Amino acid sequence: MSNVAVNVVRIEPDAYDAAVKFANENDLKISKVISMFVRYGVENVELKEVDVRTEKFYIGDQVIN
Repeated sequence: MSNVAVNVVRIEPDAYDAAVKFANENDLKISKVISMFVRYGVENVELKEVDVRTEKFYIGDQVIN
C-alpha cells in the first residue's frame, strides 16, 4: 500500500480522535486503524429498522418535553 491518498472521506472529529488514540496506543498507522474498523463494521454490523410510538405532552399549544 502506498502513502498516496486514493480517496478522501470526512469523518466526525470525535471518531477521528478515537482512531488516533487507538492507533497511538497500539503503535499502528491511523489509516490502518480506520480501514480495519470500516471493514469490521461492513462485515459484522447489522442495521435494523424499528418503529417507535411516541407521545407528546401538550399544555395548550405548547409541547412539553
